[in-house]
Amino acid sequence: MSCIFCQCSSLKKIDLSNFTFDNVCDISFMFYGCSSLEEINTLKFKSKKTIYMNSMFSQYISLKKVMFSEFNTQNVIDMSYMFSNCSSLNELNLSFFNTEKVDNMRCMFGECCSLKKIDISNFNTEKINDISYMFFKCFSLEKIYFPKIEINKIITKNMFSGCDNLKEIIIKNNECNISNDLWNL
Repeated sequence: MSCIFCQCSSLKKIDLSNFTFDNVCDISFMFYGCSSLEEINTLKFKSKKTIYMNSMFSQYISLKKVMFSEFNTQNVIDMSYMFSNCSSLNELNLSFFNTEKVDNMRCMFGECCSLKKIDISNFNTEKINDISYMFFKCFSLEKIYFPKIEINKIITKNMFSGCDNLKEIIIKNNECNISNDLWNL
């Protein structure tokens, strides 16, 4: 299902309630460039076998709200660019995402310039290799709920570059070694 609705720039509404995703392994670029959609309801979006979610909502410039419920990420390995350039999105709670197998979150929220608050506090970062540019140019970002993370073994280049309004990073368990290349403002 990779790129199934890709570049549907006039699409205003979509109902996925009757879709079955049980055996789908690739939903990368699924809504890439759906610039007119403002909201997507993924309440019945069961995706147990999905391993690729990279750029799933990327370039989705009108997206204001995403409702997740049965959104299963237990086998996903790539979340890079997943929400990149969702310039109307202002809040995300992804604390329930299972990121146990994810190794790439590069630019996951890059250029989400309206994003003010994000909760990724339960992300498992043990397998992650690359989180560079993760919040790149998130100009409005004020608060991040962050997981316990071992930064020293991950590529973190410019992770918070352009986060001019970032006031607070709440780190789960307060255990984090932050190197200078994270900020590089």
